[in-house]
Amino acid sequence: QKGRGLWWAPPLMAGAIQPSAQPSPLMAGNAPSLTGLTRESEPSLAGMTREPPEDGIGWDDPAEGFRAEEASMALQHRISTQTLPIRLYLDATVVPLLVQALLALGKERPDNPVEWFAAYLLQNDPAHAEERAQ
Repeated sequence: QKGRGLWWAPPLMAGAIQPSAQPSPLMAGNAPSLTGLTRESEPSLAGMTREPPEDGIGWDDPAEGFRAEEASMALQHRISTQTLPIRLYLDATVVPLLVQALLALGKERPDNPVEWFAAYLLQNDPAHAEERAQ
């Protein structure tokens, strides 16, 4: 009775890979030997010296350098969210708020759910939290 069981697999096609009756070389005990490999056999870093940083490298004003790095990281974050694939972008920016709003909508069950949902999104949008605080 084809298709009535819980598990069904298509019949094997001609030319498909068939299981071999012979064990693989790794299973037969022919695996490469790992003896002789120790931590001591790895290349040593003992003979290497660390060079001091060159003169003139770094920021003249550390505070200004820190601000520049912060601005650069903020710009990079903005750029990275613009280049994300659509699914990852939505998962990172919109989906958490939508899920929160849908859960609250299910608890409230208002008479006009679309209007309530829109108001909830506007009131709880984290991007505009600073504007509401002022």
